Amino acid sequence: MKRWLIPAAVVAGIIVSAGPAAAAPPEPLDVSFPNDDCGFTVVIDVVGKTKIIDLGDGRSIIASPGQKATLTANGKTVEYVITGTSHEQVMEDGSTEVTARGRNILIRPDVGLFLTIGNFNYARTAGGGELRPFEGSGQFVNICEILA
Repeated sequence: MKRWLIPAAVVAGIIVSAGPAAAAPPEPLDVSFPNDDCGFTVVIDVVGKTKIIDLGDGRSIIASPGQKATLTANGKTVEYVITGTSHEQVMEDGSTEVTARGRNILIRPDVGLFLTIGNFNYARTAGGGELRPFEGSGQFVNICEILA
């Protein structure tokens, strides 16, 4: 299972402005999965809440209030608060444009895991592959280097 974005940071104004689609509260989330994109296995545990708001016309917002991620590999463990949002839009060719705002963990297939803090965007193919790597403004941390 390839996950591109482990969402982080909820912007309350975005949820409120989404109207009726945002009326239901976020759902609890407690998931654990392995990831090999660092070149070694990292176990990722994510707890908190999540909400996907479908805006129609191929657009959605993923909110992550209170999320924390614990990543473990090689006898080392790091924990990050990842309370960001991601805005996704499916394009005509099936690719997806994504803007990640706030604190998120982004997964680049076969490249690594990165904590991003700020505003970053990237694109993935219809099949989930990397079309364009993330770029933007803010800070990013190479989690693979820390856990190596």
